[in-house]
Amino acid sequence: MFTHDAFAGIDRAKLTGGQRAQLKRLDELDLADEIESLVSSDEMDRDLAVLAARELKRFLALGVLIDGQTYPFIPSLLVDTIWHKLILNTKKYRLFCEHFGDFIDHEPAAPTRNDAVTKLAGENYGYTKQCISEAFGELPENVWGPGAKCDRGAPCWSKPPCGKP
Repeated sequence: MFTHDAFAGIDRAKLTGGQRAQLKRLDELDLADEIESLVSSDEMDRDLAVLAARELKRFLALGVLIDGQTYPFIPSLLVDTIWHKLILNTKKYRLFCEHFGDFIDHEPAAPTRNDAVTKLAGENYGYTKQCISEAFGELPENVWGPGAKCDRGAPCWSKPPCGKP
């Protein structure tokens, strides 16, 4: 059983045992320190930081739930912000990834002004939002507004874990 509401609404009967185990590990990820860091630095108020933490778990779950994805997934700006807080705690992030079953890469794209790349990033972000919406229902617009931009304005990418169960 999932302990929080991050994965409420998912039909667990349709998941494999491996998928259920990975979602349980994601659900157990304690993001209290990252939430507190965002609140104490005035990057987000507490309610928004808690919501962004839930949406980070949902974003990371896409690699578990979706086989044969069309595009790499791109987080929202707020999801990426809390993900960065988690990644900066390298020991915690490494231990989480080991417990999760695979390292989850975060790959900033090379900065570019190429219109084709910009269009692709928009398609990727739209695809990400569509996948999350289909899996979890309505998206909170205050979290899923603009897509994340890393490395001088280029979009961030998420490579799903390899060897999914």
